[in-house]
Amino acid sequence: MKRPLVLLLAGIGLMVAASLASGFGPAYNATPSIAKGFYWKLPVASTHEFARGDLACHHWSSPRWAAGRPGYPPDGIALCKRVALLAGDPIEVAHNGDAASLKVPDWAWPTAVRQQDSRGRALPDALSGLGTVPAGHLVLMGEHPHSLDDRYLGPTRRADVSSRLVPLWTWGGVEPLNTREIR
Repeated sequence: MKRPLVLLLAGIGLMVAASLASGFGPAYNATPSIAKGFYWKLPVASTHEFARGDLACHHWSSPRWAAGRPGYPPDGIALCKRVALLAGDPIEVAHNGDAASLKVPDWAWPTAVRQQDSRGRALPDALSGLGTVPAGHLVLMGEHPHSLDDRYLGPTRRADVSSRLVPLWTWGGVEPLNTREIR
């Protein structure tokens, strides 16, 4: 009985070690952009077809407006967000005085486009005036209303998306605004 248990644990240990060495496998998210918890991180081929609501990760590279500003992530860190819009989807930013929001079909989370970050610094509206999501791009958005995402960074090049996440055990996420399940 001991030998099968030892072999099982050794096998699990080797799988975890191999997945950690490759950058894929078990992952923990502690940020509010998506639900906190444990995920399985999978590589994506350039031919992978994303759907709205999928969790996609790309590596952050500071835009000019954020370079050197304290409080923004360091270059190279993986940002994981939900796919909100696909290539060819219309980009509609509704402006109402000082407030603006992005119209996203079947989206259950906040879509406000803020003018300032949590420290009162100006944020760009990177999507207004684009018309549609360009070919070869996605619009990624966090679930949290203060998420740093494509509302301020502009559409993400599909080629820059290196992985996707599958939730294993999550908690404390922002509750969807409706009960429609997002895939």
